Amino acid sequence: MIHGRYRLMKQIGRGGMAEVFEAMAVGEHGFERRVAIKRLLATTGEHAERYRRMFMDEARIAAQLHHANIVAVIDFGIGDGMPFQVLEHVDGLDVHSLLKRADGRLPIPLALYIVIMVAHALEYAHAAEDADGKPLGIVHRDVTPGNILVAWSGDVKLTDFGIAFAHERAEQTMAGSTKGTPLYMAPEQMLGEATDRRTDLFSLGCVLHTMAVGDSPLANADQQFHVVSGEELVLDANLPADLRPIIERATRHDRRDRYRSAGELVAALSSVLAAYGVADSRSSLRDWLGGLRGSSPAVAASPPARGRLDALLDLDFVLAEVNDGVRSFHSIAAVTRVERPIGAPPPEALAPPMAARSSNTTRWRIAVVGIVAAILVVVVLVWTRRAGAPTQVVAETPATVDAGLPSLADAHVDASVGIDATVSVDALVSVDAPTSDAGSSAVVRPRARPPE
Repeated sequence: MIHGRYRLMKQIGRGGMAEVFEAMAVGEHGFERRVAIKRLLATTGEHAERYRRMFMDEARIAAQLHHANIVAVIDFGIGDGMPFQVLEHVDGLDVHSLLKRADGRLPIPLALYIVIMVAHALEYAHAAEDADGKPLGIVHRDVTPGNILVAWSGDVKLTDFGIAFAHERAEQTMAGSTKGTPLYMAPEQMLGEATDRRTDLFSLGCVLHTMAVGDSPLANADQQFHVVSGEELVLDANLPADLRPIIERATRHDRRDRYRSAGELVAALSSVLAAYGVADSRSSLRDWLGGLRGSSPAVAASPPARGRLDALLDLDFVLAEVNDGVRSFHSIAAVTRVERPIGAPPPEALAPPMAARSSNTTRWRIAVVGIVAAILVVVVLVWTRRAGAPTQVVAETPATVDAGLPSLADAHVDASVGIDATVSVDALVSVDAPTSDAGSSAVVRPRARPPE
């Protein structure tokens, strides 16, 4: 128990400065509420007091923010000599983990929706005021996939104001020093210059780029150097055309050329999302996440990876049962396409990752049937030519025969290496293996033809 009322359940994260636990807040008359406990790690040395001030600053700043798209700070205290925060528990994944499960990128309509929700959170935080109506001057400064949480229910929340700038911070960043994640840092942040709300919009533009194509435009060290040197970001050639102008403007080197506010960015993103014809983005996100989570919400389990033969046969794995902690899976036909109404996004835009496409599967099956048919034709031709050839009299001479070739009846598919099948044909010879020497030689005698 922490502070007499929080029962730790399991660790769900750990960083360089703090660790996060899933916990239960307990109270009188059986009251319980699931929460997250973020606890500062015990540190010593010259940085210990600085980390403590940063941790307290984060709690103080976030506690003043009350927005549906920001993780709420519920409580703060000292337990076992270390400060801790009690946070709203978000049952889901951060976008970084989500990208790993989704093969590196998200469907464009869902990526747009997630970024729009984060932009709403930033618009609120940037304009937040204290109890006296004085602007707090908040700049998050660490808008990254790891700090965006997506609940299985479809909610999207921004978290971790640990390095956020605010006028009332006790621990201020010294001029010339930098804090943040290089893959998502604006040039002014890399250079240790003053930051503002447009700095967060640069980072959010990089996040959208990551969700759309799989990498931040700053993933290359040369790109980081060029941006710091005053050049514009070079965006991925595979970036969808409707997103390119938005990301280009959000990530301009000169902040005066970027969107002026998160609200302005929301308007641009919303017009693109509307063109996809998704009526209810939150429900679409929730349904898509259900395909990642599995059939049993109560058990977090990952199905076995699909092999090449599984993909060929269009099979997926689902959780069948959990017995004494042992998870059993069974295979089912993968999700296939369905007809969509006019104006709806293309099926691949919202299809769960790893779902095999039925048209591809049909082509594979036709190809396999064609290969088998070709092999049978070759077998018939060889047998016919051999049966009609004149008999040759050959002296009984040792010859080397590959005794490892199976007959046609023994042809098989080795599932461990895909669909490669080894097929052999009886060459109309009889093979007598020597009894005295078990080497690799055998005696070949011609098989007599019947009299004509």
